[in-house]
Amino acid sequence: MISSLKTRIAVWYSSLSTLILVCLGVALYLIISHSMMNERRALIAKDLERVQQVSRHFGNRGVNRLLEEAEEEIPLKPGDEFVQIFTLDGASVANSPNLRNQQLPFRPALAQPGTPKFETISISTDGSTALLSETTISVMGQSYFVAIAASLSNVRSIQRRLLATLLISIPLAILLSLVGGAILANQAIEPLNRMTETAHRISAEHLGERIELAQADNELKRLADSFNQMLERLDQSFKQIRQFTADASHELRTPVAILMGETELEVCEQQRNQAKSKGVDVELPKTVPVVMEGDSARLRQMVRNVLDNAIKYTPSGGKVYVELDRSGEEVLLRVSDTGIGIPANALPNIFDRFYRVDQARTREEGGSGLGLSIVKQIIEAHGGRVSVQSEVGAGTVLTLIVPDGQLLSTN
Repeated sequence: MISSLKTRIAVWYSSLSTLILVCLGVALYLIISHSMMNERRALIAKDLERVQQVSRHFGNRGVNRLLEEAEEEIPLKPGDEFVQIFTLDGASVANSPNLRNQQLPFRPALAQPGTPKFETISISTDGSTALLSETTISVMGQSYFVAIAASLSNVRSIQRRLLATLLISIPLAILLSLVGGAILANQAIEPLNRMTETAHRISAEHLGERIELAQADNELKRLADSFNQMLERLDQSFKQIRQFTADASHELRTPVAILMGETELEVCEQQRNQAKSKGVDVELPKTVPVVMEGDSARLRQMVRNVLDNAIKYTPSGGKVYVELDRSGEEVLLRVSDTGIGIPANALPNIFDRFYRVDQARTREEGGSGLGLSIVKQIIEAHGGRVSVQSEVGAGTVLTLIVPDGQLLSTN
């Protein structure tokens, strides 16, 4: 199957043109041939009628005299039209000079009353074919058959020339249709190519690109307009997102004195009740108070999500440890647990939105799969990063790291 739209257009155009040309050629050949044969039939029928008229006027002067009078009424062309008169038993009694010693077929069945009947015969004088018809006349009280044949040489010659012309012109026309089909296909596909090139150039930084199709058909123009309208909506949406991001970044950069040790301690106390209900202990073995810039509400949400996740997947009798420390020029908030752990193949995905390690377990514990995703967004918005280490059955250690760019002072 042809996959290229351009090729399909060219093939369909060429195939349709070829079909039309062949049909027209065949129809032309048949119409002209039929018309010429009808002319021959009309000529013979008219001459038969003239012979009958002559027989009524000169039938009392004998057959030879009749033929002479008929030749005056019927201008016979040598080798083109032939006349012969037969007795009722088929004996020839007279014929036109151009027949010489040849005989026309004796066909009494063609001389039936009514519309003339015709038969195609071969003329032995030149080997050509002719159209034959016959009628009856009365001469001096005796009936005779008159046979008139008109040569089809001119008809066959014209048919051959017409056929040769068609056999030469139709392939040339088909070749031209192939070229025309290719040109038409290129013109038809060009607007789509421009649309494709424009689409390739479009990105979040280049949403101002638009498709210009001044001379395109209505259908493609509507498609281009719809595409441009979609780009306009995307452009507006991206502008709104950029504005929102800029506003949010501004808010996050607003200096707010946050005492991380205090934040950690407020949040841990709040989560202790949840931990106790599960039989899990939350301990703070090491806390170094650190003052930093940031959004206090979001930082509390971050710590709460981390603790909630650790408590949720630590079985009864287990422990959760929370430590706030410094390592060089970085501040580290480390939350470790003795929980069920995370499989190694799931670790790269735990910060993805709506990702759940175990669907069945998540349904039992509750949650939407957004907790750690939000943690990652908040820490990165504060210029930090998050890392995780885990072993199935041995627990998980999640470390939030804030670079020294966010550090103001330590207590």
